[in-house]
Amino acid sequence: MNASIINVFDAMKRSLHHPYGRDGDIMNASINAVCFVLAAAVNSGGFVCVVGGVSHLCGGLVKMKRSLAIILLLLVTVWAFTGCGPNQEEIQKDFIAILEKPVSEETIKEATDYLDQYLTKMDEENVSDMVLHLERYILGFNQEGIVYEEWAKHYDKYITSSLKELYQIKAMEQDTPMSVETVLQISWEELVKRTFDLEQFIQKYKDQSLIAEDATWLYGNYMNTLVMGTNGTPIFDYQTNAFSEAAKTAYAGFINKHPESTTAWALTEYFTYLDSIQYTMNYKDKISSKLFFDTCDWLVSESGKRVFQ
Repeated sequence: MNASIINVFDAMKRSLHHPYGRDGDIMNASINAVCFVLAAAVNSGGFVCVVGGVSHLCGGLVKMKRSLAIILLLLVTVWAFTGCGPNQEEIQKDFIAILEKPVSEETIKEATDYLDQYLTKMDEENVSDMVLHLERYILGFNQEGIVYEEWAKHYDKYITSSLKELYQIKAMEQDTPMSVETVLQISWEELVKRTFDLEQFIQKYKDQSLIAEDATWLYGNYMNTLVMGTNGTPIFDYQTNAFSEAAKTAYAGFINKHPESTTAWALTEYFTYLDSIQYTMNYKDKISSKLFFDTCDWLVSESGKRVFQ
């Protein structure tokens, strides 16, 4: 710590020293404690701004009762550690500057370390925004660069509840994916359940822009699979052209259970289309396949709008 700072602290102590008995001892001890804390703070490089204000304040403490002076000294100490240093806007600005660098393992580590350094100094809205930016930065470098179960646990204490739940959904999807190499890995019942779970998640947080983009994509992806199936698990059999009986049973059961949901609305409209083609469609027929894909695209698009209403 430089000499000028030491001189300020000495001046503070001299101005506050009370020469009369035990009161003076307690006051001087309190001053010494505050000065020690401030010295450590200033020496750390982030709290120089407190010195002038504290020195000015201390000159009047001798006129106060002992208990009030001690309380005020303690409050000043707390203020010294929370009132100065980089503000949240500056922290975010410096963080974004890191993310503007060409992505690499080194810049990912730099950004991650920087974020971890300030997690406890930011409010959860700002932390959540930074975590989301970091996530996208990493995924731009490596689509498999995040293990969401670990990611969620690491940031759980610092982010909004909406982002926590989003990462829990992503962790579930990563652990038990909907499909692998275009082959459906879950049942039609589980598929419609997950779609509805996403609908409820969106309804819960539909006014929070932070999760809107990811939630829209996830719901759209599940809805698309719900009505189209996958290349490896087609919803119409490639050989018989018949609609999947398992899917029909699962979807009808869901509509009966959750008739007011957006997902149920989409499936009801879907059944209207299926009734019109008698649950049979040949992918090789250009006219019927075009009608199928156009219908599915409309259902996915329209349900994506309705789910946020």
